[in-house]
Amino acid sequence: FGITTWLCWHGLRAAIVGMGISRPEVKPTLGLLTLSAAAGMGFGALNEVVEFAAVLLLPNTNVGGYINTGWDLVFNFAGCVMAALILRFTNK
Repeated sequence: FGITTWLCWHGLRAAIVGMGISRPEVKPTLGLLTLSAAAGMGFGALNEVVEFAAVLLLPNTNVGGYINTGWDLVFNFAGCVMAALILRFTNK
């Protein structure tokens, strides 16, 4: 979900530019990157809901239980944070 965070940043930046602010002025600030990472985490949570629905509706999905979900969320968070840091420190 690091890629999702990256896509959310670019979508957010495009929306801001669409409101008339010039592209060079839109920088990856802490607030905008936090919003992008939170959106990435939201998509990760949506993925977990889909996995949960699959477990309830389909037999033998091989989707893990509580521990699996917890680790998924931890690594989703790590991916989102890494993407936000890369965006912040590679901005030219």
